[in-house]
Amino acid sequence: MYNARDGDDVVGRDQPWKAAKRERLRLRNEYVEARETSGRGRGLFARRAFVTGEVVCTFTGRVVPSADDLPADLRHYVVETRSDRVLVPEISEVGGHVANHSCRPNTTFAFSEREDTLFLEATRAIAAGDEITDFYNWLGFDNPQCLCGEEHCAGVIGFRWTRAGDEKWELRETDFCHALAVAAANRNATIKELVTRLCKTYPSTDEAVRLYRPVIVKAAESLPPEDGAWLLRLFKLER
Repeated sequence: MYNARDGDDVVGRDQPWKAAKRERLRLRNEYVEARETSGRGRGLFARRAFVTGEVVCTFTGRVVPSADDLPADLRHYVVETRSDRVLVPEISEVGGHVANHSCRPNTTFAFSEREDTLFLEATRAIAAGDEITDFYNWLGFDNPQCLCGEEHCAGVIGFRWTRAGDEKWELRETDFCHALAVAAANRNATIKELVTRLCKTYPSTDEAVRLYRPVIVKAAESLPPEDGAWLLRLFKLER
């Protein structure tokens, strides 16, 4: 399994230090296991306790330019890297790609400094035996129903475009506000990354936030005071 670095186009060429690092990363996944869930297929579970901020497991694989030519059963697992390529995991192995989506995830993605390798880091304490979940930053036209079962569930995974005309799709403001409200209720800071994905032509989260500022403020004003204040702090829009 090869972990390409930004600027490294020689996929498949290996060096001893890379092999050693991959082995260390593989050992990290010994603290998680895959098993069946109730109604959501296979899931990822903790074999020991983790504290907030601790690396829970890794998400490694081969890096390809795009997901367009991948088999349909693989596209569900891929993740975009910071170099706008696609990280394709080895789905027969246990790792972060097995984690199910949740509107109140207990982990978040973190990138490696040197390689296109992802880590799942705990966003709160995880007990041994707990299911490990993350938040899927999906933007699509037919996103599937969310089955996380959380009290504050968005009902759909990620943001879903709706048809605004014969050839136009848009994210309705009501859907956007709903997603922000769910994120605030769950204290799910990963929503900030999804807002950035809405503006892929913008190089930073700050610019994306400026574009969507009116909607974010409107959503915050409609929420209970504590939730609204959290949302404004997340996007650095405190008055």
